[in-house]
Amino acid sequence: MESSLLPPPRLRKPALAYSQSSKQMYPSVLTAVLQSMPQNVKIPDDIRNLGELVDMGSVTYVGGFGIITKGLLHSDLEPNGIIAVAIKSLKPPGPTDEDIDRMYRRLRREMAVWKRLKHDNVVTLVGMVCDLNCKFIGMVSVWMDGGDLHQHLRSNPCLEDEHRFMLCRDVAKGLAYLHSKGVIHGDLTSSNVLISSTGTACITDFGLSTIPAEFDGTSLVTSIVGGAMRFRAPELLPTIDTEVDVIFTAPLRPECDVYSLGSVLLEILTGKHPYHAISKDMCVFVARLRGHPPGQPSGALVGEYWELVQHCWAIEPASRPHAHEVYSRLLSLQDPPPYELVTFPTISGAFKL
Repeated sequence: MESSLLPPPRLRKPALAYSQSSKQMYPSVLTAVLQSMPQNVKIPDDIRNLGELVDMGSVTYVGGFGIITKGLLHSDLEPNGIIAVAIKSLKPPGPTDEDIDRMYRRLRREMAVWKRLKHDNVVTLVGMVCDLNCKFIGMVSVWMDGGDLHQHLRSNPCLEDEHRFMLCRDVAKGLAYLHSKGVIHGDLTSSNVLISSTGTACITDFGLSTIPAEFDGTSLVTSIVGGAMRFRAPELLPTIDTEVDVIFTAPLRPECDVYSLGSVLLEILTGKHPYHAISKDMCVFVARLRGHPPGQPSGALVGEYWELVQHCWAIEPASRPHAHEVYSRLLSLQDPPPYELVTFPTISGAFKL
């Protein structure tokens, strides 16, 4: 994809950082990002620049890779003239040039993947914002009032079964769409699924996603810590005889996402994440090295839904269903099916949603 330099718009209001843990304002974490960024960053030329239309608000989330700021987008298409948006900016994992290069590879990857996706169960990239000399770049999407799926389930422990089934269908349908576009998510967890104001589940966070035809490397450097450990396919984890000083990499394939989908379905159906009885991520890693699969929470939904989750967890990737097959199976568990069947092309043929 060819790139060009975007014009340097003025951001309406600088962002301030907010610590949710301490509930106190503190100097902006964006400062470190801005100081590390070179001028004249090249970005894809077909992503709309919304710099003059977005009012920046306060930072609502600071993670390992990104900073999420809530803002307002001025739009004549909205009845009140504004719409709440999320502005995601990236921060380098460290101070070195290599760290900064990694950040820009991630930025390019995320924007290249995200810009092509248009689906009801995938968060839409509305555009981007950048400040003078493009030293700050933020990706703009519609703000999701329901938060992420993990928060949604914890805040609503008594969800009706029908709503849980709907969320399962939403996530499976969104993932089937991604795969139909040749996109492998690579990091599907309940934290990377957002809930809209109408209760619809939408997949987001494509920072680790790959488009095999467009990226030379489609491997994932694995980590043994973090919530993703509970969702990650076994082939993406180092084996017990892997040398401790070796950086383990593994190829990303659609089957990896399907394993993660099974784990997301488990959390939706039961309200508990995989390996819920193990509190420490390192202990989860040890359990996985020993080949222990996630267990079924007591009192959880059983029957064909549990069988489907286990099918997604098949040790051999080739034995797992395709995402569109998971979605079709979820539809078949209800009579009549709640959605109209629509045909989508895939790499290996066509399927119906």
